[in-house]
Amino acid sequence: MTAADLSVEELRARVKALDQPLEPLAEEPVRDLTHREDKSPPMWRVLLQLRVLLPYLSKLVPLLDGTAHQSAAVSQELHKSLADLQTGHREIRGQFADQVLELKRVEEQLERLREASERNTLEQQELIEDLKSFGGTIKLLAGVGLVLLLANTGLIIFLLVRLRH
Repeated sequence: MTAADLSVEELRARVKALDQPLEPLAEEPVRDLTHREDKSPPMWRVLLQLRVLLPYLSKLVPLLDGTAHQSAAVSQELHKSLADLQTGHREIRGQFADQVLELKRVEEQLERLREASERNTLEQQELIEDLKSFGGTIKLLAGVGLVLLLANTGLIIFLLVRLRH
């Protein structure tokens, strides 16, 4: 059955039934969770309200029973440990600053080495270019020397041939 099949009065009756509270089941007793009457003695109610303070009270009890001097000794020991920890922290901070300074020095040395390496590379390239040009000059001079040697040999042969005739 769809909503179109139902009459307006039947729909109103169904909506009205939804607005009414449910009746409790017969097997289960009705429980009201908003307010319950506490039949415990007033002292227990006070203790139940003070249960939030129990962790704090447990720290105060040693002070009340005369062990305050032990707490003072523990407090002094904690202060001494804290002072030692701060001293160690200062030492570590000093060592850290020294290491940072040393790292900066190493970085500067690496930068200088890089620059020197680049200069050496450029000088080597210039030297290679100079050697190539010198090799070309030597080849040219060897060629000129060879031509002169051949010309000289040719002239000597010419003169020897002319002197024999």
